[in-house]
Amino acid sequence: MDPDNEGNVRDNLFNLGYREDLTKFDEPLAPQPDNLFQERKEIEEMPRFKLSSVQENFNTLFSLLGVVGQVSLEAWKLLRTATTNPVLLEKF
Repeated sequence: MDPDNEGNVRDNLFNLGYREDLTKFDEPLAPQPDNLFQERKEIEEMPRFKLSSVQENFNTLFSLLGVVGQVSLEAWKLLRTATTNPVLLEKF
């Protein structure tokens, strides 16, 4: 599938009332494991916080954006889920 069309297909399915797992929105969700949405006491325990708050992790992910291919795409996905990097936040 053409990567440009993938987003269009996903948008169209959503507009037609389908979830990403291709079940209709009006169908009940499948039962989830009890530990899927486990509570965390502190935000600092969350992986997305650890990705951005440890400068070495953030720098490594950021450097992977320059790699051609799937690696840079996956690095970009991770960076989009991470919390704001404290060093960059201070600069703004």
